Amino acid sequence: MRAVLVSSVLAVLLSTSARETATFAGAAGRDDAATAAENTAVSDEDALAQILSGPKGRESRWTERPDLVVLTSVLAFEGGLRNEYVALPDRLAAKEAEQLASDLGAALEPLTAGVFDAFASVTFESATPRHTVAVVRDRQIVVARFHGLRKSLDAVGYGGRTVRHDGAIASGTVMLDSEYDHTVGLRRLLRMHELGHALGYNHVASRRSIMNPTLGSEVTEFDRRAALIAFRRK
Repeated sequence: MRAVLVSSVLAVLLSTSARETATFAGAAGRDDAATAAENTAVSDEDALAQILSGPKGRESRWTERPDLVVLTSVLAFEGGLRNEYVALPDRLAAKEAEQLASDLGAALEPLTAGVFDAFASVTFESATPRHTVAVVRDRQIVVARFHGLRKSLDAVGYGGRTVRHDGAIASGTVMLDSEYDHTVGLRRLLRMHELGHALGYNHVASRRSIMNPTLGSEVTEFDRRAALIAFRRK
């Protein structure tokens, strides 16, 4: 299958307040699995700084087990990156929603070095069509499919988090292009990648990683090392 790059890396400051800021990082994806080449010119220390601190040089992580909210209503991606979106009549089937929650739950343990082996709770939530739905919620990671995300942003998914000034993450959001997440086999990797952003990770291109800007890699030993630093502080 021909590889198709669908997005370039993009980080956007969504909002600011006296207590916290919100950061969304875009995910690039391909229609087939691609393995990033190791860049030996970049030291392990610098590669770890990329995935943990990002271009702003600031680490962030969850200090308490987050709740997971799976929105079964598809949302309309209009107006760019915001805190609220309008619900559409389309909905995920029960099995689709359950699989989405299962994929995110399975990814949580390796991405947190076993500190969180499960979400504090998992809630499935639907919304009335044409009503607005908040996707940024305190102590929760909210995941939803979005109609028009890929067309608007040239990305198949986005993940973000709000971060308090002490580096603790207050909330997370996982945004998935509805068509891609419904039809493409790489959706499990997309979900894991965007959850990584919601958990505090950033893109890294110099090592094979689930956080490569291009989808294709599973969780690697490099990712496990980063998770140990981020969540166990060793």
